[in-house]
Amino acid sequence: MSKPVVFVSDLGLRDEFVGVCHAVIAKISPGSTVIDISHGIAPHDIQAGGLVLAESLRFAPADAVGLAVIDPGVGTDRLAIAVETHAGRQLVGPDNGVLSAAWRADGGVKRAVTIDSPDV
Repeated sequence: MSKPVVFVSDLGLRDEFVGVCHAVIAKISPGSTVIDISHGIAPHDIQAGGLVLAESLRFAPADAVGLAVIDPGVGTDRLAIAVETHAGRQLVGPDNGVLSAAWRADGGVKRAVTIDSPDV
């Protein structure tokens, strides 16, 4: 079942990176609608991006997946994670704290996994 994706990043709009993210989402989940909240988060501002994601999810459909791409360590060995909250929300992003405000707002983490499949 395809779910909407609420997308927050620090990627800006001057190059292809946001579009590439949309393409990857479409490849993995062709029926998902992507809701672009902001791509103007200051570069590497994990706290601001996390707060924008947490605040915006209040207005999103209950089944929406929160996606944050704000990672000063992009290209390093930092893990990508998926989190399910106690309220049932799914969150995806780097393991750097950017998702923590959103999971706290949703009652905490029920479970978390690393995303390490070469297919994703």
